[in-house]
Amino acid sequence: MNEQNNKYEIEKVINYFAFSGHKEIDGWISVYSLSLVYLINEFQKNNTIIGNVVEVGVFHGKFFIALSLLLRTNEKSLAIDVFDDQIYNIDGAGVGDFNIFLENLRIKLGDIRDVKILKTDSLQIDHNRLLAEFDQRRVRIFSIDGCHTAQHTENDLLLAANVIAPGGVIILDDYGNPNWPGVEIGLQQFLAKCSSVVPCISAYNKLYLTTVDFHGALQSYISDIILEVRSGTEYEYIAENLVLKAQMPIPEALFQSKYLSFIDFSSRNEFCRHYLISGWSFLEPWGVWSDGNNAMIQINLPEQLSKRLFLFVAFHAFVAAGDIKRNISIHVESCEIDSFDFCFGQEYEVRRYAIDLAKLNAKKNIQVMFMISNPISPQALGLSADMRQLGIGLQNVYFMDEKDFLSSVPAQTTTSFP
Repeated sequence: MNEQNNKYEIEKVINYFAFSGHKEIDGWISVYSLSLVYLINEFQKNNTIIGNVVEVGVFHGKFFIALSLLLRTNEKSLAIDVFDDQIYNIDGAGVGDFNIFLENLRIKLGDIRDVKILKTDSLQIDHNRLLAEFDQRRVRIFSIDGCHTAQHTENDLLLAANVIAPGGVIILDDYGNPNWPGVEIGLQQFLAKCSSVVPCISAYNKLYLTTVDFHGALQSYISDIILEVRSGTEYEYIAENLVLKAQMPIPEALFQSKYLSFIDFSSRNEFCRHYLISGWSFLEPWGVWSDGNNAMIQINLPEQLSKRLFLFVAFHAFVAAGDIKRNISIHVESCEIDSFDFCFGQEYEVRRYAIDLAKLNAKKNIQVMFMISNPISPQALGLSADMRQLGIGLQNVYFMDEKDFLSSVPAQTTTSFP
């Protein structure tokens, strides 16, 4: 990926998008949405689309910080929220706290001189006011996650359409969410009035709209990336516009140049089969399921100069509704180094482990065993005819050298082995 011209150093971007940075901020966002917005930013770089970023409804800043980290030279970000003025929070969608938001910005961005904040209801703002905040420069990413009424949704979309640059993207949160029917009503009202901006991509509770002249190019760019990790793409029609239903790679996969090695367990990488020693099912577009109580991989240690390596393992677990939780324990060279529970609805985990190479007696590879409590089949849960005893879904494994890891990720607890 093109990592040049970021206002904020790439290490902060990687930590927030691919490691634990975003998890330390209260709020709601799918990590796959982070992948998509990062790739939209790459598309805009590649097509010389410049502009500022805006979010209506920031809560404590989880998504706004991600957008701000993508700022380039001479770009600014603007947060619009009622914060403590709860008289305007008519749908009760979230009670923000201005002081928490500001502290989160300072921790995650450091330099906030190019961040602007408007403490107001978005109905009180017109597009001339927004352009004045940016010295008449336009916007390339505009996220809408404020009040979910039809009136607010239509207003915010019209506001965004009037300030968006050619090739800019408007991100509408909670589209299709049955709890917020006003969002879809507001979208339909907007589309009946505006023909210059159209739906392009839907993914993870968000709808992405762009200007008509860039609709095909952006959709093709994202679909090509999806086809690198999936066997196909899906589409739907929204108000007679063809919309890509995106299934994104995890954010870690976007920064492979930072790793010593990156082992992808999806079906597009048949070579990875020789790492799967026992207890695994067939490869699928996203990765591979374990089948049974335990599963083992054997991975080659990359050649490098430091005394320690950091091993990262990205995976999720099979836990269906009503199945409560699944315990996973991880063993490296027969020693248990980790144990934790997966609950229903939990997204994938990335666990990291420090490896002291001096204690491995010059070994060229290591064995990693996953032990699963009470694996269960989709058939037993009445979900399908699949009889496999599913436990963990392994997506990828990768290494970082100690010096690269420490420059990218703030100090925090890491399990060591041996």
